[in-house]
Amino acid sequence: MSIKYSPFPVAREEYSESEENLFRRGVENSLILAYSEIISAVSGMSGEASPAAKKTSMLSEPASVKFTTGGHAPVVTLPDSDATPSVAGGNLFLTEGTTAITDFDGGVVGQTITVKAKTSITITDGGDLELAGDFAMTTGDTIMLTMLETGKWSEISRSNIA
Repeated sequence: MSIKYSPFPVAREEYSESEENLFRRGVENSLILAYSEIISAVSGMSGEASPAAKKTSMLSEPASVKFTTGGHAPVVTLPDSDATPSVAGGNLFLTEGTTAITDFDGGVVGQTITVKAKTSITITDGGDLELAGDFAMTTGDTIMLTMLETGKWSEISRSNIA
């Protein structure tokens, strides 16, 4: 396992709110990547397949699932007409359509997901989504959820960019 360390810039005495938000997002993404590496290493040492490996591969999902390369983890674009999209094996997701999301399929206990809106979309509170209320996302908004108990997604944070 190798984790690339790149120090965060030193904070100036004065900085804008947008710079602070970018810094916070960078920290959150770094923590998500470190968590993923740790889980992967622990699964490898136990000789047991990782939770992600036990689920259906994202590569076998319908052609509407797209991967964006860039950082260390792939960013997956969720299908545009699925109210309960699969998040199996992933952590970073972009929305593409406008169909309200009522749940996320394929998650495992301990998994944290971050969803960023590319389009206006609502993530609906209730059922297996334990949110602070419905989130009517617009372009750029994000929400972070963690599955702390089987089948239940708990909201960790949300950012309303508008």
